[in-house]
Amino acid sequence: MTEMRKIVVLAALVATLAGAVPAARAAVCGDLNGNGTVDVADALILSNIAAGGAPPANVCGGSGLTQCADVFKDNAINNADLAALVDTIAGLETLFDACSGPGSPLSCPGGSVTLGTQTITASPSSI
Repeated sequence: MTEMRKIVVLAALVATLAGAVPAARAAVCGDLNGNGTVDVADALILSNIAAGGAPPANVCGGSGLTQCADVFKDNAINNADLAALVDTIAGLETLFDACSGPGSPLSCPGGSVTLGTQTITASPSSI
């Protein structure tokens, strides 16, 4: 076999093997099935998990549920995650971006407000 032919055969073998081995993907928040998009199929998987079903073996690319299924970012996998995911897929406006969570609690100093003839009084709290 000539040297050039060996190089061509080796290059073809490397190209074939590179195509046969899928590239590892980092888990993307909301992409439970790892297909590269966040869609209804991901919502179906998450609804099963939130209802107590066992997650598929390859969920989140094998990196663990919290990497892509905790859409609400409250360190739990439940209906709040499902609601945030469905809202995102549907393109609905939400109070915060999916996968960033609601953020830190807001402090309310309390006080009174009068609207017309009605006065509303609130005590200090965190929400």
